[in-house]
Amino acid sequence: MVLTPMRLRSSILAAVIAVSAVARSASGADAPAANVSAPQSNLDPSAQANNKIEAAIRKLGVLAPDSKLSVQIADKQALVTVYGDDRENAAAGLLKIDAVLIAKCVFDNVQDAVRTRVCFGTLKVGSPRAGYLSQVSVSKGDIKAFGSNQLTKADLLASLEIVETRQTGFPSNIARVASKTSVQSQDPVEILNAASPSKFRWVPYRNTRTGLTLSYPFHWKLKEAPEKDTLFKIDSQNCELVFGVDNSPGMPVRQAARLWENLVFSQFKDYKLISSRRIKLGHNNSLDGYSFVIQFSAGDVPFQQRWVFFGQTGSVYRAILSMPERASKANLPDMYRILTSITFTGGTITARKPAESQAVKPWSRLSLFQDGPVCLTYPADWQVTQHPEPEVIVKISGKTAEGDADLQIRKSPSDRNMSLEDIATLVETRYLKPLKNYRRARQEYVSLGGGAAGMLQEFTFELGGIPFRQMSTYRLEGDHLYTMSLVASGWKQSDMLTLFNRCLGTWSVRE
Repeated sequence: MVLTPMRLRSSILAAVIAVSAVARSASGADAPAANVSAPQSNLDPSAQANNKIEAAIRKLGVLAPDSKLSVQIADKQALVTVYGDDRENAAAGLLKIDAVLIAKCVFDNVQDAVRTRVCFGTLKVGSPRAGYLSQVSVSKGDIKAFGSNQLTKADLLASLEIVETRQTGFPSNIARVASKTSVQSQDPVEILNAASPSKFRWVPYRNTRTGLTLSYPFHWKLKEAPEKDTLFKIDSQNCELVFGVDNSPGMPVRQAARLWENLVFSQFKDYKLISSRRIKLGHNNSLDGYSFVIQFSAGDVPFQQRWVFFGQTGSVYRAILSMPERASKANLPDMYRILTSITFTGGTITARKPAESQAVKPWSRLSLFQDGPVCLTYPADWQVTQHPEPEVIVKISGKTAEGDADLQIRKSPSDRNMSLEDIATLVETRYLKPLKNYRRARQEYVSLGGGAAGMLQEFTFELGGIPFRQMSTYRLEGDHLYTMSLVASGWKQSDMLTLFNRCLGTWSVRE
């Protein structure tokens, strides 16, 4: 009987291809310099709890050993500030993926936190970036949506915005602050080698898409491209060895491995990390790699897998050794021998798929709307109708290949005895829960322009058999309640989230 290993969601695999990052090693906690001004915040942190979170972030392996790190937690929100010379020319993809990993670490350690703002800066002497911060805000709802497969990693990253800000009070002389302490990686190294010669005849194989070559026992079965994002698999009676490729420009092996550990493995049922270490494999142990041994359950069957990542920066392969936990380990030496037969030809460019032409998105060209104290940007080619109803300031309608959508801003008298959370609960109970197949995706506080606070709701429902998704934000200004809502049918959640965030970021009310 051929056992199929647990399939990873294709959306996660495709998203990894789009991510760009830089390898860095984890190290011990290192407090930020006292004379470097962190972003202004009203947070009142607990030193003991924050030190614990700092240590957890360090263990992620996404920060350079000499990075300066500070964490502040209060009022269900977190502010994480990272200073590192490697951030001077960091690509947007690097900042976003590191922000997601750091935010997930915060949420794992602070149960009531709903949003994490990660700020990246550099301390490099003479850098034009000195004194500037790149800020990325990540919500717990975003992480949950990704974990439940409602949002792919590529869509998650596309929905995140990088906000550049000037740091006030940044010292002009930072040479003393930027001093480094070299920390060497202490990861153990495993030499992957089979103990004894195989008794079977072996046959060579070369993957024409990538040039990767190896040998395997003749009685094992090899199948190319058995499923999406899989190069080939080799299986025997009770185990499988599956090869895939991560086309990740700029991403080294260690970073790719840590990415899977923190954002993918943790989603497995009954997941447990057995070991993680550097590894030597390939012909004459010529390849450096990174290995994870994990346990999890697929249905009611406990599995043990070894994930091996190898290659070079921007050209990372993965090999997955999979078998039921109680299966005989007799095939393990041959599985290891396959890995030691690998000849790495370098590069995975031939495995990449041609880039598809991207449709013009509704947020590609925005126009400014203003009516009295209210202003925001909206898709330039959408139709604007002012005051279509007594409490509706504006209705902006658009149609794309995905479906129809409406963006509205409402203004109504406010009840000073009701909080934003009370208002959101009332609207949900009175108007939304009666709808067919209604489901709330998330509800959380969000920060708005000018230091204002808002309450964000996202939910799905059906009208006339057609599924809809709606996102709404409530804010109190003066004696009025303002609501901005986007409702669409047929749209991807990521596209709605991107457009809504673009509009939300420019929405201001000045009563």
